[in-house]
Amino acid sequence: MRKVRVTYVMTLICVLLLYFYSNHAFACALMLTTILLPLISAIVIRCIRNKVEIAWTKDGMANGKNLYAALQITNHSIFPLRRVHACLVITNALTGETVYEPLELEVRDGKEASYDINITVQHCGSIQLALEQVRLYDLLLLSRCKRVVTQEKRLVVLPDIFPMEVTVEQSSAYENECEEYAREHGGYDRTEIYDLKAYQPGNSMHDIHWKLSSKLDELIVKEGSEPIERSVFLLWNVKKDGKEQKNRSKQEQEKQNALAEIFFSLALALVDQGIAPEIGWYNSRLGTMEHDTIVRAEDLIGLSSKLLISHEEYANVWLKDEILKEQRHIVVVSQNVTQELSQLAPGKKITQFALIEQEKPAYTTQLEGITVVGCHYDKKEQELWELEI
Repeated sequence: MRKVRVTYVMTLICVLLLYFYSNHAFACALMLTTILLPLISAIVIRCIRNKVEIAWTKDGMANGKNLYAALQITNHSIFPLRRVHACLVITNALTGETVYEPLELEVRDGKEASYDINITVQHCGSIQLALEQVRLYDLLLLSRCKRVVTQEKRLVVLPDIFPMEVTVEQSSAYENECEEYAREHGGYDRTEIYDLKAYQPGNSMHDIHWKLSSKLDELIVKEGSEPIERSVFLLWNVKKDGKEQKNRSKQEQEKQNALAEIFFSLALALVDQGIAPEIGWYNSRLGTMEHDTIVRAEDLIGLSSKLLISHEEYANVWLKDEILKEQRHIVVVSQNVTQELSQLAPGKKITQFALIEQEKPAYTTQLEGITVVGCHYDKKEQELWELEI
C-alpha cells in the first residue's frame, strides 16, 4: 500500500504544479478530481464495511498434518470492494502453539470472492483458525477501515497411530467364577443383552434383533453388556501447563503430541481385540467428568475434538465418579504420576503412563498399588509396543 500512496502523493504534486503554472480550467478540474476522489472513496469504504461478510465456508478437512479450509467474501452493498488484508491466527488447543500468517485477498469483481486456505501443522490437536486485524481497502487502495470477524473455524488433526500389543490381565480370583457384567452401562459383549433400542443411523447391522424387529415391525438393535473383569477405563488427564506460548518449548509441545499418540494407539489396540474401553476426560468448562464407550474406531474419531485439547487436571472430580467403581482396569495417560489414583487401587489393576527425561531409562515400577510405565516421548513406539494392563 505504501507504493500506491507514494504514487498518489507524487501525482497530486504534479497536478498542483500544473494548475498553478497553467491556470487552465482542465487543470482545475483535474486537481479537484485528484483531491476529492480519494475522499469520496474513503467515505464509501467506511459506509460499506458492515455490509461486507467474511465467513468460513462449511468446506474444511484435515489430511494428516495438512489442513484445508475456505473463506468466502461477499459484498452486499452497491459499491465495489477492492482488497481485504487479514492476519490468520492458527492455534493448537492441545500443544498451545500459535502461528500467524498474513493474508491478502483480492476481490476482483468488487462483489464476491472465495479463497482456499492450505496449512501444514506440526502436531496433532484441535486446530482453531481465526481472522484478526481485518482491513478493507477501497478501489484506489488509498483508504482502509477495520472489520471485525468473530467466526472461527475448527478442524481436528488426529495423532499418528503406532502398533501396540496389549494384554488385559485377568485376576486369578475371577478365573473360576461366572462372568460378572456392569450394571450401569452397556458394552461390547453381545452374548449378554444389556438393553434393546430403536435403530439409529450408524448402528451395525450385526446388532439388529431380527426376530423382535419382525414382531414390532420396526428395527430394534441389541446393546451388549460389559464384562467387569475385562472392563478398561482410559483416562485422558493431560492438563494445561499455564505457560505463555513464548515460554513453551518445542520439547513440551512434542510431549503433548506424544501423549495423544499413546492414548489413541492404546484405545484402538483394545478395540482391535474386541474390548470396548470406556474413555474419560475432564471438561474444564463444565467442571465435570465426561466419558463414553469406544466400540469402533469411528467412535474415537468422533470424540477427538473433545479429547485433543489441554484440560485442567482435577483428580478429585473423576475419583468420585461412580463409573470408576465398576472398572477392573484403569489406565491413565498424563504428564506426571497422579498419586491420587492409589485411592482406587484395592481390587483394581491401575496403570499410568508418564513421560520421562531423556537421560533416564524407560521403566515399569509399582507405586502404592499403581503400575507406572515411564517412557521417552520420542521412543514410545519401541518402548510401548508390548504392554500388560
